[in-house]
Amino acid sequence: MQGWFQKYFFWIALFFFLSCLSFFYWAKSVRDLRVKEKQIVTYFKDFKKLDDKIFISDIPFLDPIGEEKTFRDYRGKYLVVNVWATWCAPCVKELPSLKKLRLHLQFARAPWEVMAISIDTNDNLEKVINFIDRYDLGTFASYYDHKNKIQDNLNVIKLPTTFIVTDTGRIIYVIQGEAFWQNKDIFDFLLYFQNVY
Repeated sequence: MQGWFQKYFFWIALFFFLSCLSFFYWAKSVRDLRVKEKQIVTYFKDFKKLDDKIFISDIPFLDPIGEEKTFRDYRGKYLVVNVWATWCAPCVKELPSLKKLRLHLQFARAPWEVMAISIDTNDNLEKVINFIDRYDLGTFASYYDHKNKIQDNLNVIKLPTTFIVTDTGRIIYVIQGEAFWQNKDIFDFLLYFQNVY
């Protein structure tokens, strides 16, 4: 037994060292995230952290190419899920900044998906398409709640509402009201978020 320990001592010590290093990196990231939370809360009208483990449900919606998806199809990616409508003036003001955030997150370490899901009625679908084209929003705003399930299942009581979701589908933050996302502090906050969660 002693010979076995001497033979593998280096690997055991290396494993222990790397485990400690990982823990301290994670603990530092948690502290940094808390600092960033305090910095960015002023950028939002209503910024709430959920302490309970609430997971985004498997609600059907259409993706930008018209295929039915659920949030389960996006597991493995961090999500910024924005719920909006063409008749919501603050939503309309917010969407261009979400487009800029999406471009920034393409350079993040972990995969992110920014998805703006319209809850307009089926009668307004053409209006949604024209709106997206007119403001050159691209595919990130081309998700559509075709079965009218988003509001009830995600308990959306005010538009716009944005959810920050982990790669396992857990909702950590809910942000209500319009926000301007093209801010370096917000971008840094999301990078710390992915280090912790």
